[in-house]
This record gives sequence, C-alpha cells and structure tokens, in this order.
Amino acid sequence: MKNIKKTISAIMAAAVIFGTAATSVSAFDPPAEGTYIGWEHTSGGWTYTFTDYDELYCKIDGVLYDFDEYICTGRHNGFISFGKTKMYYVDGLPYTGWTKNKKGERKYYLDGYPAKGEMPIGKNIYTFDENGILTEKKSAVFIAVPDGKVCEGDKTINVTVKLLGKGAYFMVPPSKLERLNGYGEWVDCGREGVEYITCDCLYTFDSEGDFWGEKNLEAKTSLDPEEYIGAKLTAGYYRIMLGADGIESDSVAVYAVFEVLPPAEVKMSEDIYTADKDADAEVRAYVTVNSEKLSDKDITVRVEKKTSLGWETAVKEFKLDKSVSCDTESADGTVSVDFSLPPENGYYRTVADIDGIEYEAAFRVEVSDRKK
Repeated sequence: MKNIKKTISAIMAAAVIFGTAATSVSAFDPPAEGTYIGWEHTSGGWTYTFTDYDELYCKIDGVLYDFDEYICTGRHNGFISFGKTKMYYVDGLPYTGWTKNKKGERKYYLDGYPAKGEMPIGKNIYTFDENGILTEKKSAVFIAVPDGKVCEGDKTINVTVKLLGKGAYFMVPPSKLERLNGYGEWVDCGREGVEYITCDCLYTFDSEGDFWGEKNLEAKTSLDPEEYIGAKLTAGYYRIMLGADGIESDSVAVYAVFEVLPPAEVKMSEDIYTADKDADAEVRAYVTVNSEKLSDKDITVRVEKKTSLGWETAVKEFKLDKSVSCDTESADGTVSVDFSLPPENGYYRTVADIDGIEYEAAFRVEVSDRKK
C-alpha cells in the first residue's frame, strides 16, 4: 500500500495529581455523584467499581474478564453461556479460527460462535454438523472475497469472484445479505419485500475457454447495503449470497463471508503496563485506519487517566516509533505512538481523533513492588 503522509499531533499536558479512588461497594448500588467509576488497584489486585457484574465474569471495554470475589483474575479463556447461547473466548475476546474438542474433533469458530452447515474458508468448503463438528472438506469451485476492508457506513461492497474449479458458468448476482446474529445464526438483514439486484447482466466463467471461446476465471460485482438493509452497515460478521449456474454442470452456491470493521481502531500493545517505583511506564498504542475515506486525514492522539472527576489528560511524553514512524502508514494502515507515564497505579485510555470522530482503547498501569 502506498505510504500516506499523516500528521500525528500529541496533546500533552502536565500530569495531574490524583487523589485516592473511592472504596469499592456493592456492584449493584448506584454510584454517588463524583464517585470514581472504573478499574481500581487494591492490595488484593485489580477490581472494577460500580458496574453490574457477578463474581465470575464482566465485560469491560469490550473485553471479558474473570473475577473472584470482585478481584480480577485475568482475561477469560474458554466457553461462556449467555442464556441459550454458548460462545468461545480466547484472551477475553470472541474467538475466530480453528480448534479441537477433547475428542480431537475439529471445529471452526466465527466471532465466538461454532460454524454450522457449509462454510467457505480459504480455498475450501467445510461442512459442520449441528454441534459444530467438521464432517466434510472439499475444494471450492468458487471463492468470493470483498475488495479490501469493509467498514461501517460503506455505501458499496465490491466483491471479486474467482473460479477455482473446472467448467463454464453464468454468475448469479448478489441476492441476499445476511448477518451473524447474537445466537450464532445467519439471518437475512434485508427489508421485507426488497429484492435487490445489482445489475441486469450476466457474467460468465470458463476454466478452459472451450465454451465461451476464451478463459475467464474472474468477475466482479457489487452490492449497496444501504439500499438492501435500509440503513448503514454496522460492525459484525456478514455474508453475501451469490451463485453460479453451470452450463454443463450443477449450479453452485457462492458465499462471500466478511467482517465489517470500524473506520479506525486503537489497540494497546499490553492490557497492563508495569512500572518500577522509580521508573516510568513505557506504553505503546497502535492506530489502524481501516477506511479508505480516512487514509489522508490527520490523526490527533491524547492519553487520559480516569479519576472521580472523569477522564483527565495525563501524559509525560510522546515519542516516535523507530520501526513504524508516526508520519507514515504501514502496509496494513497502522501507525504507532509511544509515550511514558509516571509510576502510578491507574486506569487510562488512548484516544485518537480522526476527522472529528474519536476511537479509543483502555489500559492500566501497575507499580511493581519488587526491590532492586
């Protein structure tokens, strides 16, 4: 990807002086005005004040944590049930990828949910039973992949369809857009009565050139999600239903499975940064620009600490990363920002302002008790 000049302006101010956070009380009592709400470091470890969680789990800043008598024991790994829904988490986040159960049977998870039925993954089609167990693998005749990243609010999704198998086909334009819902099921997200067709033409495929006179292994099509849904795309997993009608063979169902991303994201290199009593905490944040619309926009970064008064500016120094400079864009659209924070236990966030919209990621700083 072409390097794009970016201006990273750091909003810096002297570190403020923070008082002692309020003592944790029952998670279900309403907090008094001016009370600290957030992560708090205690003699027993990290707790989270004033939130509706039980003694086992709590989702904070999009991450699922384990708790034991209100003390955090780390990010959750493994299964968790939400009513009738069972999800699989790795490092506190819904898992996407392959795994095996205790019997050695292979399963594939998409955003924490087990795949069921046919699922295109790479250049293969995998079939899973109702329990998510892999039962069959076969080479895909077609693959369909969106062109580049798909982001919230995109008005057009462009898809490239490639013929991997043999034969001649007519391509069926996109007929349905489905979303993975909160129960791990694919549901049509179109408006009732709307039949969406992208074009009135038929693209052709020919693996050998015998039928149409020349080889044609690729075609492109598009879908306007706002026209189909009646609203803008939001973050989540989707699939577009296409198809291919064989000239001398059976028709083939074709799905383009993809994730809709936020226009930009902020991530931290660590969840908790450790600082010695006499040394600063060295922190790194990553800002990833997913949307092409924002690729030439300036990025303003600030770091804040949570107090009983709210979020207050707290940063000592911003530094340029030597490997991924803050004034250039890396291949995946990510820039990094390094900074130092004083050795104080606390709950922080990095905020990136891009074109007037803010994106953030939270983290903590913990002072080490070890002696030199």
